[in-house]
Amino acid sequence: MIRSKVMYVLVLLLAGFLAYMVNPWVYAFKPIHVYVRDPFTGKLVVLAEYECVGFIIPQVLHRDVRVTPGDLVCYDEAERGVYESLRLTVNTVTGYWVYSDVVLLYINTTRSKYLEIVVEKPLETVNLTVILRNTRDKSVLLTFTLSEYERFLTSIPAGSYTLTLTLIVNATKPARGVFRVGFYIGSFE
Repeated sequence: MIRSKVMYVLVLLLAGFLAYMVNPWVYAFKPIHVYVRDPFTGKLVVLAEYECVGFIIPQVLHRDVRVTPGDLVCYDEAERGVYESLRLTVNTVTGYWVYSDVVLLYINTTRSKYLEIVVEKPLETVNLTVILRNTRDKSVLLTFTLSEYERFLTSIPAGSYTLTLTLIVNATKPARGVFRVGFYIGSFE
């Protein structure tokens, strides 16, 4: 009796999981292709009804920084993948280290979004500075320094532009270890 109930529950769980995996509506709100190719010009044309905000991982990564992306949400004009979030894992040693243009933050939106930055595993002797700079005019949109676990929230204005993300790590005392920084995109609505 108990064995048949357990089997019944397992079959229901398996059926529910399979129905979830093959259901096309599960992924309906995360379009994979935001841009389509114009058949006459061959260029990519944006589909206006979709928003595309997220992180682009460069082809060449810094030696001491490991990038773990979240879900792929869309593609930019250059057909690079745009990810909804990412986590940077940084190996630290004593000294002052600048990791410029670690990743790109791509924005193509009609509504303002927010960027949440979380230091997930801090080192007490390490100060971290995060700089977001516009690639067009090199203007700084955001710069702040964290010395311990913190959660930082900032608004990203609507528009179409790309930002570079630079990390500055200042380990003032002997330090060797790893810490993670999480970057997450969200909507105010």
